Parts: sequence; C-alpha cells; structure tokens
Amino acid sequence: MVRFLQPLLRGATALVCACALSACAANPGPPPVVDEEEAATVTGTPTTTRAATDVPERTTVSIGVDPLVGGLNPHLAANNQELVQQLTDLVLPSAFRNGVMDTDLLDSAEEVEAPRGVAQRVRYKISSAAQWSDGTPISAADFSYLWHGMVTTAGVQDPAGYRAISTIASSDGGRVVTVDFRERVANWQGLFHGLVPSHLLGDVAFDTVLHDDIPASAGRYLVATVDRARGVITLNRNDRYWGKDPARTDVIMLRSVRDAEQAINMLRSGQIGFADFTPEQTTLEALSLLPDVDAETVDTARQLRLHVALPEEARAQLAELIDARQVARLATGRTAPLDVPGQAADAPSSEAADNPDVAELVALGRPVHIGVDPSDTTAATAANILVDQLALHGVSAKVVADRMRTLAAESLPSGTVDAVLSWDTVDENPLRVASSYVCASDPVPVGTTSSAAPSAADPAGSTTPGSPEPSVADTSAKDSAAAERTSEETATSLGDLWDEDETPETFPGELSGVCPPDAAVTRAAILSGETKAADAARALAEWQARSHVVVPLLAESRLLALGEGIVGPGTTVDAWRAGLATAPEWTPEDKDLAATSTATREAARGADKGADQDNDAKQGTNEDKGRKE
Repeated sequence: MVRFLQPLLRGATALVCACALSACAANPGPPPVVDEEEAATVTGTPTTTRAATDVPERTTVSIGVDPLVGGLNPHLAANNQELVQQLTDLVLPSAFRNGVMDTDLLDSAEEVEAPRGVAQRVRYKISSAAQWSDGTPISAADFSYLWHGMVTTAGVQDPAGYRAISTIASSDGGRVVTVDFRERVANWQGLFHGLVPSHLLGDVAFDTVLHDDIPASAGRYLVATVDRARGVITLNRNDRYWGKDPARTDVIMLRSVRDAEQAINMLRSGQIGFADFTPEQTTLEALSLLPDVDAETVDTARQLRLHVALPEEARAQLAELIDARQVARLATGRTAPLDVPGQAADAPSSEAADNPDVAELVALGRPVHIGVDPSDTTAATAANILVDQLALHGVSAKVVADRMRTLAAESLPSGTVDAVLSWDTVDENPLRVASSYVCASDPVPVGTTSSAAPSAADPAGSTTPGSPEPSVADTSAKDSAAAERTSEETATSLGDLWDEDETPETFPGELSGVCPPDAAVTRAAILSGETKAADAARALAEWQARSHVVVPLLAESRLLALGEGIVGPGTTVDAWRAGLATAPEWTPEDKDLAATSTATREAARGADKGADQDNDAKQGTNEDKGRKE
C-alpha cells in the first residue's frame, strides 16, 4: 500500500501547488465557524457586545432512519444498508449518477482512441473548482485509491468493472484522469461512484476506512458527527460546496428509529418530519390513525441471502431443509409486508420431506457453520432460525458470529465457515451481475509503473501489460523524462496495487467462492455488452438456484412516512421515495403556514382517492354496459 501511494502523493503535492495559484477558484478560505459565539473585545472603554439573539439560528430538520448497522464505506458488502447508500449519494462525489455525468464534478468524461494493446480508454476531466470540504482538490489520486481498494479487498460490492482496469494515469496536475482497460466495459459510467477522500485515509485498510465517520465531503452536506450511543448522525451544510443549487437547510439530524412504536411517537410529536425505516406487522395500520402522516411501504432490490460454500450435493441437501418463508416471518416479526424471493406472497411454508436425505451433511462429521455479522439483528436472528430448522432434521449446525470483512477474507476461504448470510442488491446492473463471475482462480495480470510524461502517441503515458521490455536506451530516455516531469505525470498499473511482499490474488465476486462454469467468457460478454443485462441476470439467477450456491430468504421492505415540520419534494409521501437524495431542497416548515400545508396535503390525498373512486366507478359502469349488451 505504501509503495502504491507514493506516486499519488507526488501528484497530489503538484496539484496543491498548482491550485494555490488560483486559490479563489478551488480554496475559498476556511468555512465560517457556526458553533462558536463571537468573543467580546476587552478594551479600556465600554463596548457593546452583540446579543446572542442577534446571531441567526441555524435551520434544522430531523428525520427518522434505521440504526447504523456497520460502517459508512458504501463499497463493502457488510455496509449494504439503505441509510449508507443514501448518505453516499448525499456527501460523496460520483462521476455519474443514474447514468448521467455529474457536471459539478466533471467537465467531461468520454471514450477516446485507445493505443495498441489497450482494449478501451476513458478520459475524465475534473472541474477546477471541485474540492473536498477541507479545501483539498478532488484529483486522480481519489480515482486510483478507489480502484486500489476495489481490487485488493475481499467482500467489496461489484468489483468486476474495476478489475477490468489495467492502468490509471494522472496529468494536468491531477485534473485529467485517463483510465485504460484490459477488456471492454460498456457500462463504464457505473464506475467511480462514491469516491472517497484518499488524502485523509492514507494506507488504512480499505475494509476499515469510513467505519465511524466520513472525514471529508464533496457533496452539499458533510457528516459532522456519528453518535451511535444516542443514535444520531448529524449532517452540516458543506459551505465549500462549489456546485449549483447549494443546500437550503443548515443541519439535518438523522435519528435512529429502533422500533415502530418509537417512530410513531416521534412522528406524532413532531420530533421528526419524515421517516424511512424497517416496518413491523402493524406499523402502517398505526400510522394510518395519525391525520397528519402519509405513509406507504416500498420494496427495494436488497435481499437477505445465504451463500453456501459446501460441496454440491451437500448444498442441495441444505437448501432442501430450509423453510425460507418461516425464516423471513420469524426474523422480521411480521407476516406482511413480507416478500420471499422466488415465492408467491400467499405461498405456504415449504416444509422439508418427512425423511429428507441428509447423508452428505451428516458425513461432514461436524456441525454446519453459518457465519453472520452479529451487528445485523435481522440476519443474526435468521442464522439462529436456520440452526433450529436443521436440528429438526438431525443436522447439527452452529452460528459463527464475526465481522463480515473477516468472514469474507478469512473464514470462507479457509473453510472455517460453510455459509454466510449477507444482504445483497439483486438487479440487472451489468457490473453487479458480472461480478458474480469473478473467481478466485482468475489470474492477476501485473504490469509496470510509468512516471514518464505521456507521448503524443500515448497521451496518458500508460504501460501496456505484456508489452516487450524496452531497450536500455529507451529506458534511459524514459527515466530522463520521468525525472523531469514525474510531478506532472504519473501512471499506476494493476501490478502496482500490491506491495513487494504481497502476493497478488483475486477475491471472488460470489461470497461463497463457488465459481460458475465458463466464468471468464461469460463475464467478458456481460462487461462488453455482448450479453444483455436482463438475460445475464436471469441466467445468473437460474445457475444460483440450480447449484444451490445462493438461497434467498427475504426481500427488503421499507416504510416511508411523511409528517409535519419539513418541506421537500412534495406534499404526499410518494414524492419522497428518493429519500436523502432530495435533502438539499428540504426546509423547515413555517409554523404559520402549517395549517395551510396540512390542508394542501389532505386535499392532495383526497384528490388521489377521488381519482381512484372515479376510476372504479367508470370501470363498474363499463362492466354494467357490457352485461346489458
């Protein structure tokens, strides 16, 4: 890691020096201090101290969210939580959002002509005003740092696109980022989402960074404090944000909702104006009694799934013993809303046969070890239920409670655990689907680092993996150019991501480590776009079900509730489905206008209900006409 960071630090130094010459554009000075009162000046003559009431109050809104389970690094499977993903969109920069380039961060991003030996080349030009909340410019170092973490860390989400990168080159003081690929990635716009502040993270392991805070932001808000004991995350407006449409509210308080009763009481009392949390059996019914609250349940693409690393026949026997609907019901404490992937909503529990075949499981001669992160109460409960279900059929099982990063990096590869429970996002994202075809047996192509200035033929100064070694004369010429311009141009290749004493390795995209057939060919076809994303997702699901590598247990359902005290994207809850992404436009509700707002909301709801009744009436009239005819 240290060797990898050295060229990045040289580039960052040059970038800071360059930006000092145009400080007004990228470093407008320290943000105003908002937490301290101005001290009175002590002099020999009477002075007038400004009254505290003259200091403008900071505008604040509060919402309810699920408790933070793991950390805040959005790239780790252990942190695949709605709260974390929404925070990422709010405080961390991304090259593209929903397929659209972020014009606040980038001036341009496009494919350019690739030199011989490079499958694809993409060039990003970072806005000269783009900066972290501590004033440090966003640079190529942040792109390289994320690439490094995604390739060298176990248990990351969607690594396939990053593994296709062979070289990242920095030029123009870090403002131009040139990315070379060793295989085509059609959906390259999905990469570099959620960049992290590399200059503050140093050589800290990627699977431990951002666990308790995000030290710098490049969004409209920044994370001020994370108080797990009180269950409060405080977001302050980022006064260094350079883009258009700055945040309207100074402070957003994210208050943990630990159960439905707490959420209902907080909405009733006006402590929170909006909530996005996991519902219980009667939560929606209870909220329907509150006249000033509009609520609905929504389904997400997230699923709780069991990844099984046992031999094939043992996997099949294990899957046969699992009653997924019972696990879902008991782990969530509800029967509705309840969705078990692959099963109809009214399907009965799938009890195992009277005398199921468990020979392969018994032949293990030891308990089946099921790994789970104990901080996730739903997953931990599900793990214990699985143990009980297996015991009913004479199969011994045991829960192994550990952090997900340990389970993914050590326990599964070593065989210490046989299966792991994880929340997975299941959709048709080609980068996500392709990642399930990344296997531990994949070779790690290694290249070399070039610090020389880019040539006219190869503007990024990249080194093509597998190219012939240069002659002594060529090497001397490159070394000379590097000595003159190493602070201006740096390029890091895949082989540089490991220190000299480290052995390059590939961490599988599928947690279990089980590799699908023809994985390399299939992965390349998905990444290149040759295979359509929908077809690839369907084929992957069929293989997972057929091989019993993955057993889906529960699809996530969430409850959104809009109360009073906050003005945002709309007056009905369906306008709030984007959650924290709309936070920059939130403002506290004017109490004098609260009655009007409530009336407007009720009118909107009434209009929706009236429209539904009109549609029902029209449908009934048409049916009557049909019968008469």
